[in-house]
Amino acid sequence: MNCFQGYTHYIWIFYIYFTFGILYFWNLLPYYIIVLAYYYYFDDFN
Repeated sequence: MNCFQGYTHYIWIFYIYFTFGILYFWNLLPYYIIVLAYYYYFDDFN
């Protein structure tokens, strides 16, 4: 059972990092879209 506990421990670490990575990416994605939108918006006037 100790080997299985260590195995599931790595799965939980991977799952937590993967989940927080997705949340972090989706939380920053609107900011990237806004920055790109402003960049192309002001670039049209130039």
